[in-house]
Parts: sequence; C-alpha cells; structure tokens
Amino acid sequence: LYEAVGQGTTAQFENVTVPANLTATVEDRHEVRTWLWRVLLADGTRTLTTTGRWNEALAHIETHRGVGKRMLDGRQVAVLAALTTNDTSRAITILADTTPGEPWEQAVTACLTALCRRDTGQLTDVHVKDLVNTYLEEKAKPGMTIFAIRLGLTTLDVIGSAENPAARRIVDELHHQTMHTNDGYAAREILAHPLFAALATEQQQQDCRDLVRICALGSGDLPDKLRDQLTAALRKGDRTIRDSIAIL
Repeated sequence: LYEAVGQGTTAQFENVTVPANLTATVEDRHEVRTWLWRVLLADGTRTLTTTGRWNEALAHIETHRGVGKRMLDGRQVAVLAALTTNDTSRAITILADTTPGEPWEQAVTACLTALCRRDTGQLTDVHVKDLVNTYLEEKAKPGMTIFAIRLGLTTLDVIGSAENPAARRIVDELHHQTMHTNDGYAAREILAHPLFAALATEQQQQDCRDLVRICALGSGDLPDKLRDQLTAALRKGDRTIRDSIAIL
C-alpha cells in the first residue's frame, strides 16, 4: 500500500480495492504516504524486535531511512542492535552522535549510555545516581505510562542488584506511577520483573495484583455491555469506510 500510494497506482488486497485516486490532491497523497511510512517503520520494527531480531529490525529501518539523529525508535534500535552483537564501541558512537530532543529522549539516551558503561565495566555509583535522578525527574505525560514504566524497569536492569539503594527508589516510583494512573498493564509489567518482585513490599505487590484483577487482564472475558459497544463501533466504522470508498 505504501508503494502504491507513493506511485499513485491502484492496490488490491483480497476483495478490497484501494483506487489510485484515493486522495484528492498531491498534498493529501503526500500526507497519506508519510503516515504509511511511519506505520511501516513502527509495525515492521515492532514485529522484529519483539522476537529479538535486532539486526533485521535495523536493516528494515535503514532500508526506509528511519534511523534519524534523535533518540526515537530507529536510533534506539541501532544502539541495541550494536549491543546485542557486543559492538559496544559502535553503540557509544551512535549515542555520542545523537541530537538532543525531548526530555524523555534524554532519559532514554542516559539509560542506553549506562548500559554501555555497564558492559565496559565503567558504570560507577555516580553514574547510577545520575541515571536514577534523570528517571525520577521525568514525569510521564498522559498516554506515556507504559513507556515510563518500561524505562523504569530498564533502569532497574542497569542497576542489577537488590542491594543497591537506588533500586528501591525506582521500585517505589514504579508503584506510585502505576497506582496514580490505575493502569493494569503497568501493574502487570512491574509484577513480572524479578527485581521489583524482590524489593516491593507485600502491600505494593498486592496493590498491583488487585489492579490487574480489577482491569480483568488475562480473564479472557469481555462483559456483554462492552462487547455490544465494541460491536456497534466496528459496524459503524465498516459502514463509514465502505461509504467513503463508494464515493470515489
């Protein structure tokens, strides 16, 4: 679809035809193509990284010119692909050449830099303290809860020891964020982490278990009312798409 939109040609997917004149103007087509480029990069990268295929993910990103200079998905994958092949010097070079961006990007860069220092035996208590402070100072924005939780869990991985007081600070913050947002997915994530399980109080763990239960995660059951709402929304979406295509 990405190629078809870029070339202005018709695309066929099973019984659905996407016409060449899907967009009204050149500007509209460029906007759709840009959106598809982001989807292609994100979905392809996610599919490969979730199965640990970091080098293939990097090749996919490079093919579509998605590494960039800021610490977004493409550059993060480039660093991790280097680390998974023990090419720490390459990872350090990429980090050093990264253009500063949003505060959350800086936090990711700090975390990846700490991973490199750990791998080279250069991670000091001062580095860990700075990393923890960077994480604690960056407050998660709406919609970024899971990102913030995973960054905190990665910070725990960098610390690596339940004996380090810094780990306890991260655990407390993870629990606080999860309870503050009432995010069942966040609760499930932190419960699965061994260092969180080792350091969290029984009450903190129970809070998380209760939240997972309340959110019905893993229950395999969708209440009738919610199922009806979802079905109605899907039917409305289906009609809207079909009506829009019929007009073209």
